[in-house]
Amino acid sequence: MKILIVDDDPGTTDLLEISTSLWGYYPGKAGRADDALELLNRNSYDILITDAEMPGMSGFDLCRTVRSRFPHMFIIGITGSLDFRKFEEAGADTFFRKPFKLDDLHAVLRNIQPAFESG
Repeated sequence: MKILIVDDDPGTTDLLEISTSLWGYYPGKAGRADDALELLNRNSYDILITDAEMPGMSGFDLCRTVRSRFPHMFIIGITGSLDFRKFEEAGADTFFRKPFKLDDLHAVLRNIQPAFESG
C-alpha cells in the first residue's frame, strides 16, 4: 500500500516514513497540505496520514478535500490538540492524539491492508 504522510514537522514525517517503510509500505511525504494535494493529483495513494495544524490549509481541511476527491482513500489524522475529534467531523477514518504509539498505527495499517489487497 502507498501512504502519503503530511506534517510540517520534518521529524514526524521522517519517523513515519522510516517506520512505514520498515513495515513494508511505500511512503511519500509532504510538509504542507497544498504540497500533498499536488502529490495526490500526480500519484496514486491508498492511505493519507495527516497532521491537523500546519501552515496554510489545516489537516482538517485537507481531510475534507481528500474525502471528496478520493473517496476510496483511508484517512488517518494525527494531532497534539485536544480538538482531535474534528478529524471525525472532517471525514477521517480514524485519528490519533500525539504522542501516540507507533504500534497502534501499525495495527491500524495491518487491519485495513486486506481491504486494499482484495481490491
